[in-house]
Amino acid sequence: MIIEALVTTRNALGETNIAPMGMVVDRGDYRFLELRPFQSTTTYRNLIEKPHGVAHISDDCGLVARAALGLPLKDLKFLPGKCLDVDILADACYCHEFTVVHFDHASPRANLICHIEATHRFRDFIGFNRAAFAIIECSILATRLEFLPRSDVQNKLHEFKKVVIKTGGAQEQDVFKQIEEFIDLRYRDFASTEECAHEG
Repeated sequence: MIIEALVTTRNALGETNIAPMGMVVDRGDYRFLELRPFQSTTTYRNLIEKPHGVAHISDDCGLVARAALGLPLKDLKFLPGKCLDVDILADACYCHEFTVVHFDHASPRANLICHIEATHRFRDFIGFNRAAFAIIECSILATRLEFLPRSDVQNKLHEFKKVVIKTGGAQEQDVFKQIEEFIDLRYRDFASTEECAHEG
């Protein structure tokens, strides 16, 4: 089972990175979790340098979306790890401190087996409504613009927008607007790059 998580890691300088990532867990064995970061990511490089991190479950879909797109993350508060030198998001519902015990570098997307050192529960996960699910899916879509036809992206964006307007509140609608602006800016960058290539 793959669960969307927010993973915090540190590099050798002690700088913290936060990134959304699918966390593979076994319903019958909560001693381990599995992460599959691309080897080009900051999360992967940090875990090579320091093989410890925290996988958080959050009900803040806006935080997940902004982290996925590299947008500013404001007012984040962290707690120190209880058993590892790691950073815990104070507003998470629950989290797992983990140590990577096995690295598989055979493909561009690495396979990391992680031992759960401690689990902390802060509050109930109330769940996502349809607007929150739409924002998560839309943020994933926005990270794949180079690989998808623009018409498909626009069609999906239109459908997601209807869901957010119908079932979301002011917070969800504000996050969706940020994603729309991100997508629009990325397409402008693509167009500018193509123009430069033609001129060259």
